Amino acid sequence: MMAEDLYRHNADVHMMMKFKILMYRDEGKFYVTECPELPGCISQGKTKEEALKNMKEAMELYVEAVHVHKPVRKVDFVDISVLA
Repeated sequence: MMAEDLYRHNADVHMMMKFKILMYRDEGKFYVTECPELPGCISQGKTKEEALKNMKEAMELYVEAVHVHKPVRKVDFVDISVLA
């Protein structure tokens, strides 16, 4: 296989990536979603289902746009307790 053919072959391979997202209701009653691993990747919807659908699309576009330029950052989630 020539280098050019190998590049084309690898470009067609998709990798499944899992991310955790935050979901909350804003003051306007929309569901807002954010992905801490994808800085600036935020979406919303009138229902939870719509917010998740919109977020999945936003995440796919985000990963497609930045994947060529830099790897997606990985973050650790840590539980912290505070007095309220």
